[in-house]
Amino acid sequence: MFRFSIAAILLMGGGAYANVELDLINVKSNSIDEFSIQNKNTTSTRDILRNLPSIYLGGTNNLNQKIFMRGMSDRAVNISIDGARQVGNNWHHSADLVVDTDILKAIEINTDNLNIISSSLAGSVKFNTLNALDLLESNEHLGAKIKTSFASNNKEWQKSLQTYGKSDNGLHLLAYINHKNHSFSKDALKHESGGKGNNLSYLLKGGYTKDEHNLNISYENVEYKGDYPLVPEWAGSVAYDYYQGANLISAGTRGFDLINQEMRRNTFVLDYNYDLDEYINLNFKTYYTNRVLELDNWKQKNLLKEDVLEYLKGGVKTYGLYLDNKSELKTFDISHLFTYGLEYFNTQSYVKNNYYKYNLSKDIAIYEKFTPASNDISQTLSVFLQDKMSLGDFDLILGTKFNNYKINTIANLNQDRIKHNFNSIDYAARLKYNFSKDFSIYAGYSKISKGIDPLEMIVLRENRAKLKTNEDLKFESGYGYEFGLDYFKEINDFTMGASAKYYNRFYKNLIREETKRIGEAGGYYTRLNGGKYNIYGVDLEAIFSYKQFKSRLGYSRARTYDEKDSLVRAGYALAYSDAGDKYTLNLEYLYQNFIFGYDLIYFSSILVDDYIKPAYAKHDFYVNYEVNKNLDLGFSVNNIFNKLYFSHYKRSYKSAKSADWEAGRDFRFSISYRF
Repeated sequence: MFRFSIAAILLMGGGAYANVELDLINVKSNSIDEFSIQNKNTTSTRDILRNLPSIYLGGTNNLNQKIFMRGMSDRAVNISIDGARQVGNNWHHSADLVVDTDILKAIEINTDNLNIISSSLAGSVKFNTLNALDLLESNEHLGAKIKTSFASNNKEWQKSLQTYGKSDNGLHLLAYINHKNHSFSKDALKHESGGKGNNLSYLLKGGYTKDEHNLNISYENVEYKGDYPLVPEWAGSVAYDYYQGANLISAGTRGFDLINQEMRRNTFVLDYNYDLDEYINLNFKTYYTNRVLELDNWKQKNLLKEDVLEYLKGGVKTYGLYLDNKSELKTFDISHLFTYGLEYFNTQSYVKNNYYKYNLSKDIAIYEKFTPASNDISQTLSVFLQDKMSLGDFDLILGTKFNNYKINTIANLNQDRIKHNFNSIDYAARLKYNFSKDFSIYAGYSKISKGIDPLEMIVLRENRAKLKTNEDLKFESGYGYEFGLDYFKEINDFTMGASAKYYNRFYKNLIREETKRIGEAGGYYTRLNGGKYNIYGVDLEAIFSYKQFKSRLGYSRARTYDEKDSLVRAGYALAYSDAGDKYTLNLEYLYQNFIFGYDLIYFSSILVDDYIKPAYAKHDFYVNYEVNKNLDLGFSVNNIFNKLYFSHYKRSYKSAKSADWEAGRDFRFSISYRF
């Protein structure tokens, strides 16, 4: 599991660099230093995660930040924000990952399935936000900071303000607000890509920390609003002239019209920890999160070719609770850490409003309201037990989880309802042998399942709800093996380490969504279980550091096969198609109050059907300067050589109109000041 510790420096950069050495990247404990993200002037989640083996977060705009992990899409990943699960989807062409990176304290990524408590089909990603105690020194009671940044490629200007304080009796409070406005990004040929708009986010978090008690209550709002293509993952313009039949499509032409969109997430979380002794370390969390998507093509009527303009607003909401306790025991010479508890969450997709607003052919306003289908509802209840054991040079983790899945969904073209109720048992085992304190090997096995998500919101509107869901629809499941080794050694001023992992996963009943055509009359939309799939791959990492210099090299490869032993190029929970082999390199050097860094991402070419996804390399440079303990300056250049490329993790890659060309060269500046 990779763990990013993003401390106060992520927001203001003050007081962190002058008198410390660079934190070492420890492959054995799978951690990365807490400063690297701030140094790179990140503006989105995809800037943070793209450099990791087995992880990719593509897309040229904030409505398309989809996480891909080990050959699987975000539908197969357990994603949470402050413990609030992000389940379901509003629109399969856009993502629902609405995150403000400036308030993140940590991102925890588990690419294997060997932690039975939090894993899903492809692993987990946990985002955690800051609180006041993370920003204040032990002798401080009040603080504030301001930050602004600018990115040249899409003219993004960010402004944020934060205040925080604590009292001697354990109370603490944080208030944060951030606004960004931006235009379209430009690819290397200066053609428009992505969207333009305004982002607004705010966070209110209070808590109480005293002795064995730790309570946090937070409310967070993050919204992206602006003009985007209806299909954000096909957000680019045509890079080169091409013919569509006899018609010439000129470079710079958008393949999809822009409409006004707003994506918003509201999250409320209550989190309590009671740490009494080695037998009682109780964690309780309850939450509510609502992800809303609003589509309004009224404002863009002059750009659209459709005869009728439509307004749609709906979303997906989840409420849940989580409870566990950790107990440390020792029996004979075996040390145990038991974790046991339960989790419940209920997810509903819904349409709040859907109607026609305007008829272009008659140039008149209309109001034809649709009655949407009923809410689609899924529920999951899990009870789990995990034991981490240590005996001499051996470490063993055993875990099991009982799941009850329920789904209340549309059954057929008449919108009748059906209810499914499933039970499953998951389990995982991981055995590690430590040859020494520097070198270890491990092997693991897991059997994992996942309940059926509710239908995406955009399908529930009346004119799209002519849908058939198979009545024999089953929950998704899989099992897999993983083998690996870790090495980490410190010799005086030198540090070196390496990590190697091989995994092989087998899935069945993965849910696909298809459109069934019936002659000239159209057709219907259906969900069905797919066949069996096998994904195998490797992840390699190596690190080296000497005094104030450090480096990290990574490699990953994933390939997907179906039950006929043929390469898979389509699938719903699966990634859209395999990507080429991924290579990453990070170099960083600390000189006095400066940090200089360089990032390289390289993808090899890969043959997909009869099309070759081209190889590409992207180079970034960054520097951070701590003027004094309160003032911090940042500068970076992304895509130094102005490479024209599109991500291998795209749903469509052959059509010129749907290739989402990534941003060209981008200069970024930031300044932050702490009071």
